[in-house]
Amino acid sequence: MDQYCILGRIGEGAHGVVFKAKHVETGEIVALKKVALRRLEDGIPNQALREIKALQEIEDNQHVVQLKAVFPHGAGFVLAFEFMLSDLAEVVRHAQRPLVQAQVKSYLQMLLKGVAFCHANNIVHRDLKPANLLISASGQLKIADFGLARVFSPDGSRLYTHQVATRWYRAPELLYGARQYDQGVDLWSGMRFQGPKNCGGGIDELAYISTNECRFDGQEKSVVCTVSSDSTVRAWDVQEGTEIWSSPLQPAALVNLAAYPRLQLVVTVDKQGLIKTWKAENGREWASFSLPTSSSALQACDHPETPFLLVASAEGVMYTLTVPQLQLLSWTSVFPSSPTSLLCSPDSQWVFASTQDSDLGPKVFYTQSLRCVVEDEPPVSSTLPVLLTSRACWAPDETARLMVMHRNSDNMRLAITTYELGTKQSQKVQQIASFLLPDNMMPPHLMKGHGSQVVLLVSGLELVLFTIQGLQLAAFQDHQKPITSMWVDQSRVLTASFDLSLRVYVWNKENKFPVLKSCYHLLGGSHRWASGFTHVESDSMSIVGIEARSIGTSILRSYCFNVQHGSDDCVD
Repeated sequence: MDQYCILGRIGEGAHGVVFKAKHVETGEIVALKKVALRRLEDGIPNQALREIKALQEIEDNQHVVQLKAVFPHGAGFVLAFEFMLSDLAEVVRHAQRPLVQAQVKSYLQMLLKGVAFCHANNIVHRDLKPANLLISASGQLKIADFGLARVFSPDGSRLYTHQVATRWYRAPELLYGARQYDQGVDLWSGMRFQGPKNCGGGIDELAYISTNECRFDGQEKSVVCTVSSDSTVRAWDVQEGTEIWSSPLQPAALVNLAAYPRLQLVVTVDKQGLIKTWKAENGREWASFSLPTSSSALQACDHPETPFLLVASAEGVMYTLTVPQLQLLSWTSVFPSSPTSLLCSPDSQWVFASTQDSDLGPKVFYTQSLRCVVEDEPPVSSTLPVLLTSRACWAPDETARLMVMHRNSDNMRLAITTYELGTKQSQKVQQIASFLLPDNMMPPHLMKGHGSQVVLLVSGLELVLFTIQGLQLAAFQDHQKPITSMWVDQSRVLTASFDLSLRVYVWNKENKFPVLKSCYHLLGGSHRWASGFTHVESDSMSIVGIEARSIGTSILRSYCFNVQHGSDDCVD
């Protein structure tokens, strides 16, 4: 140790402490790993011996960390390695923005070259992870920490332990306890670096842009788009877990998006009110439109003849725009100086507009009167006779059936009232059902419709189903923390929660009213790093959830259905 001057402590591992040091004579900077022997009779730890043996058998390579010397020190010994400035885990953790694609490709190329070199020398690493990939000041990546490495037997006759590799990067055969395996376990670990999909900032919204008929490469696949606080819009291949494209950084954070799968079009809006359309297949910007203020709502209306976009401003003005050109068709003041929410009917013929906890009743507009403006005539609309509206949803199987949650006449209890809209040119609205929510039920924060008769409500931890007449069909309390998001379609219901799990329920429609059955419990990542799921959506082939991280970023977690003919869906 006399030939080295200790400059500082870098870190520590299971069998020693690592220091930054300088060679007294040459001035070379190295990393010294001091390994202390707890008891002399125990000898040198196996992991240390394996690391020494593996690095001595591997010739000097530019993609594997170099072991410069091994020498005794006190009741132990010291390993002298070439000094590397950081590791990949630290680089990613402290990056202000997502790594550019060229940098990711460069790191991956160096990693694969290092792995190939090890395998060519019959060394299997068995613990590849970002923390074991060191990065030099010049950006060179090298594989390090060979404590779990073994000389590999190509004939496959040798038995190995399966208790290797960090859990998140452990190959499936190791998880299942295999004693015979090959270098493929290293490749699995290396490829796990791509997921979960980290978007660099907090993901604010996501939407599926694919349909079952949509093909990007000749095969059916699920594709989602996201907008994030890092000011980018991105498209992701759900099955492959890869990014398809990412937009350039935008002038302001993107806060909302809408998708037109049939048109292969994505619409985004930033916090300053700048709206843009993007081509879904390649991420190219198509058109833009600037609102005078920020946006409070964005609704894609994929009318089969003339698709259009509805946007509400924070000042209570509703704009109707063409897509993809974003040309202004009309604007109307709905709730002056009040942020407005919008909800388009399943057939895009009607739009429900409301403002939270206001004495102004919500309104329903006939969208053709917004698209085809008649001079000096206001758009066709009706004001519903309810106050203090909090939630609403459309009945998917009825083109003009609307369910509204509001305070009752004495403002003491919550009620759900169902309305049937009249003919397209009429302003008549007919109430067909109404009921009061139970006194002991917390005010629901999520509301969805199913079929023509069922409304689903989320209240805290609980998912409750009612008919529009008020008959309670079911109640589920499967989550341990509040439910944050709900997705409903004809086949299933999904819930996401801060307990870092997703629940999947399936409809059984053999009875008069559909019955919901709990089927799957899907887990997210580690509670150490994540604070829970904030959003969930699904298509016929996959499920995607936004998992919020404790450091303010988000990742996408995807689950794919393994559908077999004549059997129920399974989730991989």
